[in-house]
Amino acid sequence: MIYYFPNRQRPNALAAVHRYTSCVDVIQIFGPETAVAYRAPREADRDCFRPSQTLWSFGGRALWVIGAALVLRPPDHPQAPNLLVPPPSILRSLPMLLGRQPGYALRMPSLPNGNSGASPENAARTYIHGPERHR
Repeated sequence: MIYYFPNRQRPNALAAVHRYTSCVDVIQIFGPETAVAYRAPREADRDCFRPSQTLWSFGGRALWVIGAALVLRPPDHPQAPNLLVPPPSILRSLPMLLGRQPGYALRMPSLPNGNSGASPENAARTYIHGPERHR
């Protein structure tokens, strides 16, 4: 999923989330020079943008962060990160941004042919988190 903060028309930040059964991989981009990626355990009662622990994290220029996240081993791989540590302080940036915004919109990314790979009704749906819910 791709998230736009506060909205798709004028984003201040972008986030990409890939969910596995046991964990979630997140990339947050605040601009070309500032980004962070992390893997965190899935917690039923916790937003993936506010992890209580991380298994891996990397921060820096957006290009380097995206590259590091793309070569991260899958969670079931023997060499995948498996040591739980407190999240780095930069992970507070997006929640602070969210705290100042009334909500955020997300949309499934589109493939070059315009298809999201999901069903047509889900591809067209915009989700709103915050005061409003699914539209």
